[in-house]
Amino acid sequence: IAGHQQIFKHYFETPQNVKFESIAHAYDVKYKKVTSAEDLPDAWKELSATPGLHIMECVTDAEESMGVRTKLWDIPS
Repeated sequence: IAGHQQIFKHYFETPQNVKFESIAHAYDVKYKKVTSAEDLPDAWKELSATPGLHIMECVTDAEESMGVRTKLWDIPS
């Protein structure tokens, strides 16, 4: 199905129109947006250093993610 772009997008991609940062601020919750895998460890350390509820939004690229999954499928088990 990944070869059929429109069908793939409709059934497997989940576009988000939610503003997680606004929700976090409304409830006084610490928020961090991560846009790269390289930034994830530091963001995790930053949020986990303080007690309480936190929201970490991890933004991914659908096409890049599909490429990673395709490579993983080719690895012999």
